[in-house]
Amino acid sequence: MNFFHDLNSAPAFLLVVVVGVVGVLHTMVPDHWAPNTLIARQRGWTTAQTARAALVAGTGHVVSTLFLGPILWGAGLAVAAKFGQWIEILSSGALIGFGLWIAYSGWRECARIKPTNTCMLTGMSTTTIDRMARGRFSC
Repeated sequence: MNFFHDLNSAPAFLLVVVVGVVGVLHTMVPDHWAPNTLIARQRGWTTAQTARAALVAGTGHVVSTLFLGPILWGAGLAVAAKFGQWIEILSSGALIGFGLWIAYSGWRECARIKPTNTCMLTGMSTTTIDRMARGRFSC
C-alpha cells in the first residue's frame, strides 16, 4: 500500500491539514509550556533565557518524537497485522465503556450536589433534574 503515490489526493491533503491542526493544538497544552514558564519565574530568568530554554526543550521534544515515531509506527503495523480483527471489537467496547463511565460519573455528581446548585452535566438545577426524574416537570 503506497499512500504517498498521489500527494494531490483528498486523503493526503486531509492528512496534512489534520497533522497541522493537531500540531498547533498540541503546543497549546499546558504541560508543554507551563513547566518552562514556572521554572523561569522561580529562577528569575530573562525573556531571552526563557526563550532559549523553550527552544532547547522544544527541539528535544521534536527530535525524540521523530526518532520514536517510525519505531512505534512499525510496532503498530506488526500488532495490527497480528491482532487487527480484535481492534474494532476492543475499541468499540472501550468507547462504550468510557461513555457509560462518564455518564455514570456525571449523574453521580448531580446527585451529590445540593439542590440549589447547578448540575455540571446538564447545566440545569438539580431541583429541575429531580422533578424531571419523578415526572413532575412540564416543559
